Amino acid sequence: KDTQIQDNFTLSLGNHAVSLGGAFEYQNSPNVFLPNISGGYTFNGFNGLLQDAATLALAAGNANIHFTEPDWAAYIQDDWKVTPELTLNMGVRWEYFSSINQLHSISLANQTGSAPLWSTALPLSATTFPQIAQDYKHFEPRLGFAYSPSGMKSLVVRGGYSVNISPAYY
Repeated sequence: KDTQIQDNFTLSLGNHAVSLGGAFEYQNSPNVFLPNISGGYTFNGFNGLLQDAATLALAAGNANIHFTEPDWAAYIQDDWKVTPELTLNMGVRWEYFSSINQLHSISLANQTGSAPLWSTALPLSATTFPQIAQDYKHFEPRLGFAYSPSGMKSLVVRGGYSVNISPAYY
């Protein structure tokens, strides 16, 4: 189940069109995830493959993860009509991904609980997903232009640049 709420607003001020908005997205869905649930074979070189000498990694446990993720985003952009032929687009977007440490929390709870998945003699750093620091500074600039040479109304040259951030692995 995915719930999304968003609102956008545009205000025209002379030769500027200023847009701003925000969004909230909440994902609530079970996912099947357990590394090496189907097994993983590691061969020591090509000779190991030919000799069928492999190391098997096989995980056990509940593969279903109750996955929830509330994400936030906001943006502001100015489309500035500099001349009748040239429009410049300038803006910035901010995003926050909140469930970045969900696999860390689940793997830590499984490893320190009553039925750990791996040997408790191993350090937690070897049996759990690493914890990643939350980052509230995901600012993503956008720049663009649209140019239509005078006398060539059917030709528009467009270009743009943006920085996009993907969330770290859960």
